[in-house]
Amino acid sequence: MRVNTQLNTKLSADAKVNYIRDNFSNILSQGEGFDNPLRYLYVLPRNIRTADIEQYEFINEAGQNRQHYWIPRFNGGGNPYWTINNILQPSLRERVTGLVSLKYQILKNLSLMGRSALDRINNFTDFTRKTDSYTVAQGGSYSKTFNYGYEWNTDFLLNFNKSLTEKYHWISMVVILELPYLIRYQELV
Repeated sequence: MRVNTQLNTKLSADAKVNYIRDNFSNILSQGEGFDNPLRYLYVLPRNIRTADIEQYEFINEAGQNRQHYWIPRFNGGGNPYWTINNILQPSLRERVTGLVSLKYQILKNLSLMGRSALDRINNFTDFTRKTDSYTVAQGGSYSKTFNYGYEWNTDFLLNFNKSLTEKYHWISMVVILELPYLIRYQELV
């Protein structure tokens, strides 16, 4: 949402706010980590059929849910379907950005502008590895994280704009004096 208004003949204001909400049901891990299902596809022997690995879990004699893989409890391998369905990372990310600007026209060619902007993000993540997730969590694991951070930027600009000739207005001199101030903060809980 944006609002832009002329408060009087010399003073104008501009304000904007934006809210973004991303709600992910499951974020798959990437890279070389053992939570990445593609890692297991690369090391899977080519003679194992897709129909066989789609049966990624079974109940053993003790009534426990176990991973179905051609080498049980192998350190460095696993069933990619198990990883997709039993290593879960739902995540909620909220971001708010805002801007406020005031401009005062001192003279025809001279103005002073003050502006301030905020960018804030909150991220909530649950991370569940069910029991029998090889290499990373034989007995399972659970973690919950919350991190947030913001960046607040404020500056003042003195702007002088003068055309150098009457005939050619596109030839001009612009002088800007900027006094910036920036704060950054991030915390992981």
